[in-house]
Amino acid sequence: MSQPKTFIPALLGVVAILLAGCGSGPGLADSAPPHGSRPALAVHHSASYHLAWTRQLDNNADSAATIDPSVKLANGKTVTVAYVLAGNNDDDCNPSNPVHAATTYAYTISGELLWQRSTSGLGRCTTSAPAFSGSWVYSPGLDGKVHRYNAATGAEWKKNGWPKPFTKQTYVEKASAAVRIYGPYLHVATSGFTGDQGHYDGHVVTINLKTNKVAVWNSLCSNIKALINDSPGTPDYCTYEQAGMFGRGQAVSDPLNGDIYVVTGNGPWNGTTNWGDSVLKLNPQGTKLVDAFTPINQAYLNDNDLDLGSTAPAILPPVVDAGKTWHLLTQGGKGGDLSSSGPAVIWLVNRDRMGSAAGPGHPGGQLGDISSPGGTEVLTAPAVWVNPQKKPIVIYANDSGVTAYDVNTSGATPKLAVLWTFNGRTTSPVIAGNTLYLGMDGQLGTFNPANGQPIWSSNDTGSGGTIGSLHWEYPAVYGKWVLMTDENAKLYAYELSS
Repeated sequence: MSQPKTFIPALLGVVAILLAGCGSGPGLADSAPPHGSRPALAVHHSASYHLAWTRQLDNNADSAATIDPSVKLANGKTVTVAYVLAGNNDDDCNPSNPVHAATTYAYTISGELLWQRSTSGLGRCTTSAPAFSGSWVYSPGLDGKVHRYNAATGAEWKKNGWPKPFTKQTYVEKASAAVRIYGPYLHVATSGFTGDQGHYDGHVVTINLKTNKVAVWNSLCSNIKALINDSPGTPDYCTYEQAGMFGRGQAVSDPLNGDIYVVTGNGPWNGTTNWGDSVLKLNPQGTKLVDAFTPINQAYLNDNDLDLGSTAPAILPPVVDAGKTWHLLTQGGKGGDLSSSGPAVIWLVNRDRMGSAAGPGHPGGQLGDISSPGGTEVLTAPAVWVNPQKKPIVIYANDSGVTAYDVNTSGATPKLAVLWTFNGRTTSPVIAGNTLYLGMDGQLGTFNPANGQPIWSSNDTGSGGTIGSLHWEYPAVYGKWVLMTDENAKLYAYELSS
């Protein structure tokens, strides 16, 4: 599992519209994120933002801010609060230069610091982000535990087994993607550090926030239902290693039934207890593997450091094709389908039967695949949008560019087709309302998701200032606000201009 840093040259280039197999063609669309729908909104072609405030953090917040719109303070006032987890540096978990503290910050949307809490331990860094539920914020620490803080005051809850461990091996395992909460369940996906250093095992920890019970599902030695330890010969030791869940956006929930999807990187696969380079569907409780998709060239992917799990899946809303309703997902990665010299691909998978036969353990079975942006590896999380014809559009970004894919329903089964694409490296795309938000090295930008045309950039005259270089950082959007972090350990808040 290789996780190179992504330092992105300034863009905005010429947009190429590639109306290849796009059905009715591009048009204005309403937004529908993977976990529910929103009312149709107009695309703000002239909308612009200005820099409202900037705050300096102790370390890089190498993910995105988490925005809670309704935090009740002791004085009775309700405010919008942004939480960021600053736990990385420019060396990205280098053992010779670890991060000695990971700090969770709570800022009001106007920039006031409400509180900050730090953790330390053997963990070298974290690239995760907090999550909130009710009056609590949950944030992973360098001590290998998820901490529960009062959303308004930062006071830590230390009863009922909190803080909850998510690894026993902090020196080789970290919380990689942002913490996710769906209903009563909190999910933490783990992986190793850059360069596959040490004997680590990918796993997802699920915490029931109502009962405080914890479930562990290991991607290797999945018959072991506890956190793996480092002591050979003991019941909770796994002789295999890797298969980390390091891609952005891990632990995605299916809005139809609450099933959780995680994707593994390089590691062994046997279809029973070892699940390297596989898309895995778990029940909401995180206790049972329901189904799986594994490319038939899994061994080749593993041998050549072509992690399937370099990104999370995109869960698409139902698609009707020839009278049949399909429940689909797309999955990027580092590698191709079969050819060693072919491009990296985006897979299209049927969530109702992910493999070549029913149930996990049956490689192949995809509906199809298509070249990723530029045919190169995807290390970012995708975004999903739905156009006025109720057709989902999935947007991927990588070092080569940004591409929007249409789900083509003109054949016997759905297929992916390129809707539009443009060159220039960006981090994870974000859809809010009917606007596409992209973080780039040196600037934050908004785009029309129907055709990829640029709308606004933080480099525009009158925007008040721009951002620095990026690694995994990506935008967070709420209402008239866009928050962004960068490799200068700063948090930026842009407000929609009136």
